[in-house]
Amino acid sequence: MTRTAILALPVLLAACTQDQGVAVHNNPPEVAFVLPADDSWAYAGVNLELVATITDDITANEDLTFSWTSTIDGYLAGDEVVEAETVTMTVGAGLSVGEHTITLQVVDGEGETAEDSVTVELIENSPPTNSFIKPQEGEVIAFGDVVEVLAYYQDEEDTENLDLLELVWDGGSLDLTNAPPTGDSDGKARFSLYDVPVGNYSLSYEVYDLAGDFSSAGVTFAVQ
Repeated sequence: MTRTAILALPVLLAACTQDQGVAVHNNPPEVAFVLPADDSWAYAGVNLELVATITDDITANEDLTFSWTSTIDGYLAGDEVVEAETVTMTVGAGLSVGEHTITLQVVDGEGETAEDSVTVELIENSPPTNSFIKPQEGEVIAFGDVVEVLAYYQDEEDTENLDLLELVWDGGSLDLTNAPPTGDSDGKARFSLYDVPVGNYSLSYEVYDLAGDFSSAGVTFAVQ
């Protein structure tokens, strides 16, 4: 090998190294919705959590750019968190009533894009209704008798989850240790009051549905 050829070898090696760097191929990111499920529903006007899995072969997930849009409300803003291969957006003000197609577009550091969409219907929530079956309004109960309490509530949007609705009781001086925090799947809650002293009493409760709306009902009775 001549001296000229030997001197040219490092230049050729450098050129090959540079060509290999240019040849690195960047793939678009990958994205897939986890929540909400496609063709699902949620309540309008309350927090809505959007969750998707994300990956990219070059750009770190925390360096990806995310754009969330709705066909009804346009660009969506909220609290966005990237953790491992998951990105979560919590839309604090909720979405408008109607059927939304929500799209998440992801852009990596080289400008490559990917997107995924889900359809979710936002429905307007109505508060529950509630009442007392026992005791009846103005009922007089004999001293020493057990006071049976039976409450009844319903909720139009949560008919399949009535046993999950929260009950909050208020009875003044009454001992409500036995008052249940939830009712059954039929929307009934019952308990008994023992050794109630002579006097006039007011008993009430609030029922909270899964969207946070509530209603209240009360009854007065006497022990003589």
